Amino acid sequence: MGPVTIAVDSYGPVTDNAQSVYELSLIEQVPNVEAEIRKDFNLPVNFERAKIPARSQRRRRQHLQSHRETRADRNRGRRRHHP
Repeated sequence: MGPVTIAVDSYGPVTDNAQSVYELSLIEQVPNVEAEIRKDFNLPVNFERAKIPARSQRRRRQHLQSHRETRADRNRGRRRHHP
């Protein structure tokens, strides 16, 4: 009976998450949802960005930061100090 109980307990959260994912996948079809989100939560709405996995967003931010640092290093070398 132990393994059955564990299986039932571990199955519950998975189905709860699946239901939430399904509901969120339809959110763009809800009329006036963007205005409602902005009003209720004071958040910008960008559904396209939300579809990008967090790992990809993090890599992109790291890449951009690295690029900015490299450019800043190059610019430091070009600056001329006048007495």
